[in-house]
Amino acid sequence: MILKFKRHLEDILKDAVKTFPAIFISGARQTGKSTLSIELCSNYITFDDINAYLSAKNDPVNFIMQIKTPVVLDEVQKVPEVFEAIKKRIDTNRKPNEFILTGSVNILRFRKVKESLAGRLAIFELYPLSIFEVFNKKENLIEKIFSGKFLEESRSNLSFDDLLGFILKGGFPEIHKIESEKMRYIWFSSYVSTYIEKDVLELGEIRNIDKFLTLLNIISSYSGNLINKSKISQFAGIDNKTLDYYLNLLQLIYQIKFLRPFSQNVKKRFIKTPKIYFNDTGLLCYLLGITSINELKKHIYFGNIVETFMFNEFLKHSACSQYPVEIFFYRTTDKKEIDFILKYRGEYIAVELKTSSTVSEKDFLPMKDIYSLLKYGIVLYKGDRVFSFGDRFFAVPFKNIF
Repeated sequence: MILKFKRHLEDILKDAVKTFPAIFISGARQTGKSTLSIELCSNYITFDDINAYLSAKNDPVNFIMQIKTPVVLDEVQKVPEVFEAIKKRIDTNRKPNEFILTGSVNILRFRKVKESLAGRLAIFELYPLSIFEVFNKKENLIEKIFSGKFLEESRSNLSFDDLLGFILKGGFPEIHKIESEKMRYIWFSSYVSTYIEKDVLELGEIRNIDKFLTLLNIISSYSGNLINKSKISQFAGIDNKTLDYYLNLLQLIYQIKFLRPFSQNVKKRFIKTPKIYFNDTGLLCYLLGITSINELKKHIYFGNIVETFMFNEFLKHSACSQYPVEIFFYRTTDKKEIDFILKYRGEYIAVELKTSSTVSEKDFLPMKDIYSLLKYGIVLYKGDRVFSFGDRFFAVPFKNIF
């Protein structure tokens, strides 16, 4: 099956190469970075190629100075020596559209690399496919929510089961070419062994890969929850220092993200512990042993998986929004919770998720704590109609935003 997805980031990247000498497209393995970069430039070199790798590693300055630009340098984190050479070439004759760099490791966490290309590099993160990209919808979710379009009668033909089908598959482009549950299971199994294991072993000192993989499975049950490091360390049989090291590696290869708590001064004591989320619900479902929509609906972590999906959709669309987006969660010491608070252009919207078909007044109670800050308070649910629950508070069907 041949599927080609229009990535929302593509037009932004086409504008960026007209302005910046270099752009860096980062993201997890198999998110489509190579495919997207080739759309921008046909001159393509990957450092997965042993000959290119050895040439650049042995003589990075000569490799970069003699290369024909514009050029795509794929998996550039494998040869960090080229960054200083790229800086020198850019500074020799500064002009736009020379280097399109891609990497499946967040090299910008390394200070030396960051300093080498400061002011010369535009940075973008390519996430797995959003549900909008899979179903060829061009809207931006963040802008749709803040514009209030969710209040209009939905024209979407996406059912809740369509949404769950996407959650089960996740957003890796290759997985959408596979129809068989068995083959999808094998693909994810191979992804863990071929990419996650390989990348973390290349990145750092992993003395016991089995304990690392045990940790990966344990934290899958925490996606959408506060991270409890003491319990995780105990279950994984590792100390806190090793846990922090492994979690950092998973962040470096774009497999997990942490979400900060909201902490405005509204006379409340806030939880300070972050939440942890997997970056793809397909991989998350694989790790949790979920292979069908029916299993997903019945699973003990069903609500957390839907929350993980929603968090990732917000991230994917924030990467393509016209203005910066901030995402938080809200939780106080007296157990009041809101799944997400979005900040966009100085305005706030609170979003709570429900996987049931009914909504009640109590679902909005935590939002009343921050009523004065909010443009809207929204409870997304499985129903078919928008209902008002007072000024600026609305129960909204999932299909109205998708």
